[in-house]
Amino acid sequence: MLPKLQISAGAKYIHFGYSNQEQYYTQLGAYEAVKYDNINIGIGAGYSVTDNVQIDLGIGRTFWTDKSIKAENWPSKPNVDITNKAYVIALGLDIKF
Repeated sequence: MLPKLQISAGAKYIHFGYSNQEQYYTQLGAYEAVKYDNINIGIGAGYSVTDNVQIDLGIGRTFWTDKSIKAENWPSKPNVDITNKAYVIALGLDIKF
């Protein structure tokens, strides 16, 4: 039907199997990389412009439960709220030599 178009989809589940989760958050910047169980779902498409060039587009979202984590290693012990929102959009170019 559309021989130049490729469509793909996928998912991955990440399980962090540790009991001392708060120890991974030793710096406030560490909260930018959530370190607990999540699932990521993505879709992608590639379109062959020529036999040697393809344009790719991918979109994904990561899901996890909202959580409030106390920063135990900081004197003020602030709570950091992590919400269920993480998106990825990627654009790529494949060139065959």
